[in-house]
Amino acid sequence: MAVFEAALMKAMKPQHDLSRDKITDLMGRGEKLTGRWGKASLGSVSFSDPKPKGTITDREMLLGHVAGESPEQIGLKITDVDAAIAVLEEHAPGLLAPALSPQDEAQWVRRAEAGEPVPGVTVSTGEPRLSIRPTPGGVKIAAAVLGELPVMQLAIEEADDE
Repeated sequence: MAVFEAALMKAMKPQHDLSRDKITDLMGRGEKLTGRWGKASLGSVSFSDPKPKGTITDREMLLGHVAGESPEQIGLKITDVDAAIAVLEEHAPGLLAPALSPQDEAQWVRRAEAGEPVPGVTVSTGEPRLSIRPTPGGVKIAAAVLGELPVMQLAIEEADDE
């Protein structure tokens, strides 16, 4: 029986892949459908709608933009801790660099994700994903349908198929 099940799964995979491709072409982002067998729910098919995700691609460009928009958000960061501790701002200002706090950086990324043009931040949207989730009842129905398929009793014979 296990060999038959494996053969059945292998035979159904191309059809399943084709069905997934067709559904993906027909469904809109964020859409969810319920598959039914008569009145019984077999499960759901949903097509995700990924949200835009911003990534800082040019920190210097972002800093320049923020300096013009919200200069109070620009801080300083120590680029060489040992040297900066020794001489600090008065004696070696070149050891300091403008920086945004992680919270302020995240705020500018969120603004870009919301559609605001923010230099130095690139927004990209991932590919939507199709999810097919059978319900426990759907699995029982599929098992019953498979159980009704005529299965031939196969005799094991020496090397006829080899």
